[in-house]
Amino acid sequence: MLAILLQKIVPAYFSNIQQSSHYIAIKGRVVSLNLPFVCNSLLGTEGEFKYVLDGFAAEHNIDIKLIYNIPSIKGQNPQV
Repeated sequence: MLAILLQKIVPAYFSNIQQSSHYIAIKGRVVSLNLPFVCNSLLGTEGEFKYVLDGFAAEHNIDIKLIYNIPSIKGQNPQV
């Protein structure tokens, strides 16, 4: 259900429900979004769609935690 919600509010980042589901982990009442990109301006504490996540969390009696798992680009650029 959270993957569907994310697709509706931020389709540019969550265009594929199956892929979006891989970002979601559930442990007890905590739902973690383990994202390979930063989207604080949309989903973070002051984000445009934070209220949507808060409403979803309240409705389902869960806590949603954003985790940014972004691979470092250091060392990935070829030397000239």
